[in-house]
Amino acid sequence: MAEDKKKPQSSVAQQEEKVKIVRVTPYPIECNLIKTEGQPPVPCKIERVEEIGLIFKAVKYLFRPGEEVKCNFEVPTLKTKVFETIKIIKTYENMEAYVPKGNKERVMTVEAHFKSPTLEVRQAIRNFTAKIGQKK
Repeated sequence: MAEDKKKPQSSVAQQEEKVKIVRVTPYPIECNLIKTEGQPPVPCKIERVEEIGLIFKAVKYLFRPGEEVKCNFEVPTLKTKVFETIKIIKTYENMEAYVPKGNKERVMTVEAHFKSPTLEVRQAIRNFTAKIGQKK
């Protein structure tokens, strides 16, 4: 009879089996915007981020093209904090239902570009987009 012989696994292969991989959805990213000093931050959700800028959604707040605001968020998985000035490029306003009762909220989708991101921020965003497969 032929015996089933299994190759002994290397220690690296055994360690890889013990590592638990947790999948995390990259978007939306929680973000705070500061329109003017002294006012409370405007909460928003980033729908997409790239080296040159981002697209976010905000409820109840109006933004105008050309306006500059400070953006504060953390790049997922890399834990890099971003605090940069962004310039509003385009805005899209629509109504979206957020509650099952049929109440609707005014939602503004905004495209913005980073004014002058630091090298560290650009590198963190580049690594993040490559890691999630957004950019190859």
